[in-house]
Amino acid sequence: MAVLAASGDSIMLIGREGRLEYVSANGLRNFDVSDRTEVLGLPWLRFWPPEAHGVVAEALEQARMGQGTRFSALCPTWTGREKWWDVSVAPLMPAMMQAGAEPRHILAVARDVTQLETERASRDREAELQDLRLREADHRIKNSLSMVVGLLRMQARQSDPQVAARLQDAAARVMTIAKVHDRLYRSGGGRTMALDEFLGPLCRDVLASAGGRLRLSARVAPLTVGADTGLSIGLLVAELAANAARHGFAAGAAGDLTVLFDMAGGDCELRIADNGRGLPEGFDPAGQSGLGMRLVLGMVGRLGGSLVCENQPEGGAAFVIRFPRPLG
Repeated sequence: MAVLAASGDSIMLIGREGRLEYVSANGLRNFDVSDRTEVLGLPWLRFWPPEAHGVVAEALEQARMGQGTRFSALCPTWTGREKWWDVSVAPLMPAMMQAGAEPRHILAVARDVTQLETERASRDREAELQDLRLREADHRIKNSLSMVVGLLRMQARQSDPQVAARLQDAAARVMTIAKVHDRLYRSGGGRTMALDEFLGPLCRDVLASAGGRLRLSARVAPLTVGADTGLSIGLLVAELAANAARHGFAAGAAGDLTVLFDMAGGDCELRIADNGRGLPEGFDPAGQSGLGMRLVLGMVGRLGGSLVCENQPEGGAAFVIRFPRPLG
């Protein structure tokens, strides 16, 4: 008993009938009991609130069957102070005990973990608040981007054909950014995202916005990246997919778009290819004056990668981007 009394935890011995037979001095202090005679002989289950009775009764039953268990539960002290306890329950087995016989006593060790539970609950509340803030920000951003798209399209309808075409392109790119943002948020809205769950649905969104004429085939190796890296990859893929839909095929023609992402060693390779009309002879991405290719080169630069543009032997254009594997 001296060893039990020296522990800072609450040590209790429970008889085979489930009644309290011993409480250590620290146990009395931890549970705010001033006189041990007030609690000795009482059913141990009585100390616990009704919502904890199931787990406590199960722990006692397991101990009677010779098995140790552990649980955490809220239990007020004798004076009504609410505390969280981490409780280990185990049978005390005599050295010479017949097989199948119940133990004479059950040992319960309860540790006060109120501070840990309070900190965990505080973290959970903060996570809920953060999620709420993200939802509100997401709603505002989507509304703002939709307003910009609407204004650009309104201005395009009032402009000459050449200016209108540029404004429509700008509206399409803003819509692409909105799609990337939406997919980023749906993938968790946090600090990381899974590319294999992100790129395929993103391309389908972009192609649907561009008329839905292209069939998509996407094969993306599983890789979790930071949100900033995911945004760069998403904008890059979305721009090239939208470009294929807008310029890669004759007006109204259907076709195929393939998106492949794989890893080899420390490098990643992203390939976006179509079976359309292909690139003009001598195509140089750095020499293009259009906003789209400048955006693509900017995203490739942010990833620290390289871009190769080529026509495929079977027809159509392919854009191959290689970049170092992100750390996260």
